[in-house]
Amino acid sequence: MQASLARALVFYARSVPGWRQLAVETVRHVTGLRLDHVPAGWRDARWVRRFFKDTYQSLSYVEDWREAFARHPRLRVSPCNINNPVEIVRALRALKEADLVVALHSAVGDHLGVMRRIGRFLQGRRGPAIALFGNEYNLMDEKIDFARRAGVDFIGSQLPPAAAAQLYAGLPRVRVLHAPAALNPDVYRPGPSGPRPVDLGFRGQAYPLFVGDVERTDAVNALSDAARRAGLAVDVRFAPLERGGWSDFLAGCAGIPGAESGTYFLEPDSKLLARAQAYCRRRPAATWPEVRERFFTGARKINGKAISSRHFEPLGTKTCQVLLEGEYNGILKPMEHYIPVRKDLSNVDEAVALLADPAVRARITETAHAFARAGHTYLKRVDDLVRAALPGAEAGGGFAGQ
Repeated sequence: MQASLARALVFYARSVPGWRQLAVETVRHVTGLRLDHVPAGWRDARWVRRFFKDTYQSLSYVEDWREAFARHPRLRVSPCNINNPVEIVRALRALKEADLVVALHSAVGDHLGVMRRIGRFLQGRRGPAIALFGNEYNLMDEKIDFARRAGVDFIGSQLPPAAAAQLYAGLPRVRVLHAPAALNPDVYRPGPSGPRPVDLGFRGQAYPLFVGDVERTDAVNALSDAARRAGLAVDVRFAPLERGGWSDFLAGCAGIPGAESGTYFLEPDSKLLARAQAYCRRRPAATWPEVRERFFTGARKINGKAISSRHFEPLGTKTCQVLLEGEYNGILKPMEHYIPVRKDLSNVDEAVALLADPAVRARITETAHAFARAGHTYLKRVDDLVRAALPGAEAGGGFAGQ
C-alpha cells in the first residue's frame, strides 16, 4: 500500500486539568471569548486574569512536546485539549481511525481525573497508545493505574532507564521507552557571542520541601554568593518565566546554575511524598531539617533524579551551565557540556572562576550546543517514539498502514 501519514490523536492540556478548568474552557470555547474582548479597564482584574490564564505557559516543555508532535513529518495530528469537552467528544469519535494515540505530559501530569475518565474509552482504539507522564514522582499510583486500565502500550519516561524499569515493573505488558526532555532550537537560539549583561542568572521555582531535598536551592544560593564575591553580575530570583521571557533571559546570561530534577525517593505509589506534601500543607512554615527528619532520614526508595528541559534550553542559547554533579540520564558530561559542582559545594569558587574564563565558557557552550542540535531535539525524541510505536513509519515521510 502507498505510504501515507499516520493519524495521531494527541491529548494535551493548556492548564492543570480538572473540572473547574473544564467549565472555564467550555465557556471560552462556546463564546469565543478572548482577553482582548474584555474592556481595557477590566483586563488587569485578578478574576479576569485568572479566567484567561493558561497555567502551563511557564512550562516551556509542555508546548515544546506538543509542537514537535504537530510538526513530525510522518504524522497527521489531531490535538485534543482535555479541558475542552467539545474536543473530547470529537477525539473519542476518532479513536477507531487513529493509528497512534498519545497522552502528553500536560494531560497526565498534575491531575489524572479527566484522563482517567477518558482512559476507559481508549480500550476501543485502533492503534497503539503512548503515555508521557509529567512529574514522574507525584501521583504515580494514579498514573500506573491509568496505564493499566487504558491498556497503554508504551510509556515514554523522562527518568533514567534503570529507575524507570523499577518504577513501572508492575506493568509487564508495557514497553518503557527512554524519552527525556530535549531542545527546541526554534525557541532557544544562541544569544550574543560576546559579553552578556548577566554573568550568572537564574529564574525558576524553588522545589517544594516534600520532594525530598534542597540541593538545587542550596547550589543556586551558594553559586550566587560565590559569583558576587568574584565581582560578577548576578541576577538570581526564584520566580518562573513564560517561554518567550525565559528564552530571552537565558540569551542574556553567560551562565546559569542548576541541578538534576526529580526526587531521590521515588516509589510506585508515591505514599512517602504524599505524606510529606500533606504535612507541608498543614504546616506551611515547616523547615527543611524538620521535614527531612520526619520523612526522609533513612528512607530507601528509587533514585528518580533526572535530566530536565531546563538542562537543554541553555544549550540552545549557548549559556554555560554550572551544575551540581549527577548522572543527567547519561547524556550530559562534566567539563564537556557543563561546569561541575561537588555535592558538598566545596568547589563553588573554583566553578565560578571557570565560568568567568571566556575560553572555558566558549569551549563548553559550543560543544554542548552542537551536541544538542545533533541528537537531542524534541523532533528527534518524537521520531524515536514514533518509530518504536509504529514500525511502519518510513524514513521517506510516510506510514505503511493497514
